[in-house]
Amino acid sequence: MFAVINLISLRILRYRFTLIVTFYRLLATMLYLYVAYVKAYRKQVISINLRQSFQGISLKREQQLIRGYYRHICDLLVEPFMASNLGYSSIGSIVQYKNLQLLNELFEKKKDVILMLAHYGNWEYVNTLPAVCNYEIIAIYAPLKNKFLHDNMLRLRKKFGLKLVCKDEWHKVIREKREKPALFIIIGDQRPALEKHSLEFLNQKTYIQIGGERIARMKACPVLFLDIERTRRNHYVYDFQLITVDASKEEHLFISKRYFQELEKVINNRPELWLWSHRRWYTESYVN
Repeated sequence: MFAVINLISLRILRYRFTLIVTFYRLLATMLYLYVAYVKAYRKQVISINLRQSFQGISLKREQQLIRGYYRHICDLLVEPFMASNLGYSSIGSIVQYKNLQLLNELFEKKKDVILMLAHYGNWEYVNTLPAVCNYEIIAIYAPLKNKFLHDNMLRLRKKFGLKLVCKDEWHKVIREKREKPALFIIIGDQRPALEKHSLEFLNQKTYIQIGGERIARMKACPVLFLDIERTRRNHYVYDFQLITVDASKEEHLFISKRYFQELEKVINNRPELWLWSHRRWYTESYVN
C-alpha cells in the first residue's frame, strides 16, 4: 500500500515539475519574440559592448550572440519564479552545487567567507544555496522604485532562507560580531561610481569596484569565486573556486585581478550568458 502511494506521489511530482517548467519556458519564448523582434531591447548598447570586447568579431557572430543573449535574458527573467514554484523538492533538478566541501573546510576555521559572483549565467539561483548548506548566507540588495516588484523580488530571493540586507545597512551588518561565521555574497562586476581603480578586462581598460576586496581584507577572511555553468536550459552548475584563504595577506588588488581573470574566462567560454545590455564601460560610443 505504501509503495503504491509513494509511486503515485512521485508521478504527481514529476507531472507537476513538467507542467511548471513547460509553462515558464513558453512564457520565456514569448518574451524572447517581443524583446528580440519587437523591442530590440538595448540592441545598440549590446552591439557596442560586444564589438569592443571581441575586436574583429564578424557581423554574423555578433548577431548570433545578440540572439543568444536575448534568449538567455528572457529565461533569466522567469527562472526565479520557476524555482520558487518548484520548491525544495525539485531544486536538484535545476541547480547543482559543486565543491561544497570547500565551504565546509573554510567554515571550520571559524571565519566569515566572501563569495564573489557576477552578472553571469543565473546569479539569482544562488538564493537556493541555503537549501543545501547550514550556514547563514547574507546578500545585499538595492530597493526597487516599484513597490509591487520590490516586494515580490524580496519574497522570491528569501524563499529558501537567504538573508537580505539593504545596501544602506550593508557596512553595519558586515561589521557585526556573530556567534557563527556567515557567507557574504558580493557581485563585483558593476560599473563603479568613481573612476579610481582599473585593469584590463575583455580587451579594454575597465574601471572596477573593489568593495568586496576591501571587506575581505578587513575581515582577514577567505574569498571564493563562483563559476557558473549552464549545462542545459534552466539548469546551472555552481562551482566554488578559492581565490585566497586570507585576504589580508594578499597584495593590493590581487583579489580583484583574480576575480576579473576568472570572470573573463567564463565569459569567453559562453559570451551570451553575461549581462551585455548595460553600459559597463565609460565610453562615448553609447548613444542615449
